[in-house]
This record gives sequence, C-alpha cells and structure tokens, in this order.
Amino acid sequence: MKPIIILCTAPSLEVAKSLCKQLVESSLVACGQILPGITSIYTWEQTYHEESEILMLLKTTESHFKSIEEFILTNHPYSVPEIISISIADITPKYANWLNSNIIFNREKNE
Repeated sequence: MKPIIILCTAPSLEVAKSLCKQLVESSLVACGQILPGITSIYTWEQTYHEESEILMLLKTTESHFKSIEEFILTNHPYSVPEIISISIADITPKYANWLNSNIIFNREKNE
C-alpha cells in the first residue's frame, strides 16, 4: 500500500482532535498529528485574512484518500477545507509496516 500524508487545517484544537480521533477509530488513518499555533494568510471571497489555525498531518495510504476526503467534507466546519495529499517517496520499512498493519488492525477490530 502506497503511504501518503494528508494535510488538513482546522479552526480549533477541539475540532482537530475530534476529526483525528474519528479518523483513527474508523481505521482510515494510522496516525493523526496535530500542530497547533500556525498562522494562515490567505484570501477568501476577495478579502485578505490572517487566522490562527491547527494543522493536522494524517498518515495513511493512497487507497484511503477518497474515504478520508468524504469524511472531512462531511464533518469539517469549513465550507472548503484544505485536503492535500503528499506522496511519501521514502519510508523506513518498519514504519511502513506499522502504518499498514495499524490500519488493517483497526479495521478488523471495528468490524
């Protein structure tokens, strides 16, 4: 399974924790890391914004992207949430095994 990292921002720590927890419990991601205190500078509806946000790094596999995208689009408070996939070119074999087996383990546990 091809490992990827999905980047997704959230408006608060509570929202990020809730989304990450649900994604891990549903076996869509092996790990969700939360990086608080980022500043996003962007335009939205032709207006400049500078906001504090939380960045989530979601470790998963390429085959789970569409399901994660659907979950985020359904459960995220933003009308246009950031959902960006980054392919992992190199990964240690032990970490790759952990990632893949953790997703499989969680899926079997929830069935």
